[in-house]
Amino acid sequence: MDKSRCPLDPYKIQNDKCEYMDRQTLKLQEAPELVPTGEMPRTFLMTVDRDLTDKVTPGNRVMVVAILTIVDKAGSSNAGASSRMKQTVKVSYLRVLGL
Repeated sequence: MDKSRCPLDPYKIQNDKCEYMDRQTLKLQEAPELVPTGEMPRTFLMTVDRDLTDKVTPGNRVMVVAILTIVDKAGSSNAGASSRMKQTVKVSYLRVLGL
């Protein structure tokens, strides 16, 4: 019986058979007039795709219809804790359905 190992990445991308879609990451920022004096405006990451890409430019004011998505992002291990214990950081972003 042959016990040869599988290659690390046996899959190959076939560019001519792939379908690509436009995707853009935007940063939504709190309106400057709503920010208390001396504080930084809050921001939120958003992703848009297909026909919603390139619809806005920096400084535009927008109304957004979106889905709030929260994903786990692995962090480094805690100091003083076991090296097997990992922190999990929750990262949230908006997946935009309409602008």
